[in-house]
Amino acid sequence: MDEANAQTGIPGNSGGFSLRALLTEDWHRKLTCLFAVLLLLQYVSWFAAEENMWWPETVAMVQASLWISFAVDILPRVNIWLRKCIQLWLLIIINGIYSGYEPVLYKLHSMQDFGNWVYDNFWQLNPFVWFSLGAWAIYSAMSWWLKSRWRIGAAVILSVLIFAVRDSFSTLYLWQETALVIFCGLMLLVVSHFAEVKRKNPYGWAYLMEYPATLIATILLLLGITMIPGTVMPTIRPILTDPYTAYMQWKGEEVPAYGKTIAGLASSSSASSVSGYSRDDSSLGGSFSFDYSPVFSVDTTHRAYMRGETRSFYNGNGWEMSDGDKQAANGPVVPGNLLARDQRFNVSKLKTVTVKQIVKRLKEDDTYPVLFGAFGINKVEAINDEASGADRLRWAPRQMELRWSGTRRDSYPETYTIESEMPTFTGDELRSAGALPNPAQFSEYLQLPRDLPQRVRQLAQQITAAGATPYDKAKLLEQYLQSSFPYTNEPQTESAKSADFVDRFLFEIKEGYCDYFSSAMAVMSRTIGIPSRWVKGYTAGQQDIQDPSFGDFPVDATDDPTGMGIYTVRNSDAHSWVELYFPGYGWIPFEATSGFTLPAVAPAAETALPDIATDPLDSSAVDGATATPGEGKGHPYLAAAIIAAAVLAAGAAGWWYRKRLFAWAKKNRLLGVKRSYNPEQRIVSEYARMLKLYRRRGVPIHDYETARETIERLKRKDVWLSKDLDDLLTLFEKAKYSPRRVTPEESGRAIRIVDKLKKAT
Repeated sequence: MDEANAQTGIPGNSGGFSLRALLTEDWHRKLTCLFAVLLLLQYVSWFAAEENMWWPETVAMVQASLWISFAVDILPRVNIWLRKCIQLWLLIIINGIYSGYEPVLYKLHSMQDFGNWVYDNFWQLNPFVWFSLGAWAIYSAMSWWLKSRWRIGAAVILSVLIFAVRDSFSTLYLWQETALVIFCGLMLLVVSHFAEVKRKNPYGWAYLMEYPATLIATILLLLGITMIPGTVMPTIRPILTDPYTAYMQWKGEEVPAYGKTIAGLASSSSASSVSGYSRDDSSLGGSFSFDYSPVFSVDTTHRAYMRGETRSFYNGNGWEMSDGDKQAANGPVVPGNLLARDQRFNVSKLKTVTVKQIVKRLKEDDTYPVLFGAFGINKVEAINDEASGADRLRWAPRQMELRWSGTRRDSYPETYTIESEMPTFTGDELRSAGALPNPAQFSEYLQLPRDLPQRVRQLAQQITAAGATPYDKAKLLEQYLQSSFPYTNEPQTESAKSADFVDRFLFEIKEGYCDYFSSAMAVMSRTIGIPSRWVKGYTAGQQDIQDPSFGDFPVDATDDPTGMGIYTVRNSDAHSWVELYFPGYGWIPFEATSGFTLPAVAPAAETALPDIATDPLDSSAVDGATATPGEGKGHPYLAAAIIAAAVLAAGAAGWWYRKRLFAWAKKNRLLGVKRSYNPEQRIVSEYARMLKLYRRRGVPIHDYETARETIERLKRKDVWLSKDLDDLLTLFEKAKYSPRRVTPEESGRAIRIVDKLKKAT
């Protein structure tokens, strides 16, 4: 009977130590331990991939500890407590061998001698023994936990969530670990199911065991149908925005990306690369990943795009230097002297605002063919903080570029100071610009390939049919591109067949990044007779400023209408846009890329703000309590408990203090009190806050509008708020333009009006 039981799998009393018994006896527990080890190894793989988290030796020791624990657990007919003792001793022995343990002998005359003996011997195993024991404890707990279906489901779901969150918010790729976790979960469910079948119907189980190959094939087939399609399906971007990103965007906050690309998304014609200032633009396209390393910092009086070079010749795949672009630049540049202008370009009607910038290079090994600055650069004041050293600098008036002719990497300026005249205009002014007096003079800016598809021209004419002036047509093109195509750094180009870069974007790919949008606007503008040139450089970068009413909490830089401050520009800020020519006004920049806004300033008479004296806040250093390790043999568990209690107490105190701080700040805000702002400055800030509220609602706020034009448009949208908007406009105009002083009561009224608008909107 015992022999029959052994063959059918029905429990019996016979046995003996054999390989068959090792493999089949208590099989469900052993398989559970196996998949528990595999699941935990995915966490080890994650920790090993983290930067500066675990040493390679730690990873190897933890992996060895898990496999040793599993090997002991599959020993047949060994009591559980005996298995635990064997596991513990084996782990200590392995750690001793790995750590180079040498025994320390004591004469044990007292308990203190015994304590010293234990400490001196056991301390040699530090620190790896703690990782081994921790892995052993977690393995034991996991093996015990994974005994029912709901526990298996809970462990797998929690693990998948942890891996998914870490993968989403880091540069790590954890999809393989996630897939293996799911595989382990499915196998654990299979093991749990068959263990229950054996327990409830041993004879049915015995029948299944007569056809093991069929059973195994069925399991593998089901797992293959479940897992394989998910692993071989092509990678595509999600159709819907994830809830976290949607929530942060709804709040008006920026969601950082982490610079990862997914294999298989790169264009076949252009390998995936990283973001940065390009040197060769003759063949655009493909995908890229974001590089967030800093390039330079800019101390500027106005927020502005950092313009680099222009390209005028479109070859059907990208942009190249035209014959005019290749002409030798003037030089050398004399610091402090005004730079020459190309007399072909009529700028007699153009108004400008002076922008001063100090640019400091942040990457020592980087060099560029140009110096970057706000458009258009008018003067170089200093190179490397000296009023000289510009002998390698050449000025190209046609392109308005400061070209650097140095050859050695260390020759590129560490810092330079420039002055620019930034164009400022209104829509009505540019609408008054007439037609080109001599189109042949601008032939290089109207050049198009002979084989440009006709549908590109037809689309441009269709979009701009309602435009009465070149400026209106340009704005229609800009708005069409911004609103019709989504931004992505990984455009799906596999199905594109057109040979023309712009045509592929407009009619086949229908998504892309700045190079796609800017090239499309430059080409379509030329098809309707507007001279254009393609520009590359950097966006304004990121600025962190402090609001004194809220301590050290960062405030959005857009609250300052000028954007004055220090910006950090990174490789991820590399960008391209387009400039169009209007007679009497010269070259005017346009931003066609979806999700981007070109910094613009109104005429000086309209936006000149009173000088704001921003005294730095006095910051008192908070002395943190530091724990000094005691001499001799301490009590690590007591110390850990004290540290944990201190952390909890500090967290509770911090939460209470933060709550009180915000309450105090809110109270002061309602009273109109702000230590660094006088009443005039407070009203200007509140007006900027009102614009930000409407922008978050999705209401467009145009930089080229005056305050009165903006308020009139908002009144037509929210008629019931007309009186409040008029009152705020009156206070704003008084604060900016009137010689009369603004009272604290009036600044407080402005705050209350904006708070009311916030609740109403």
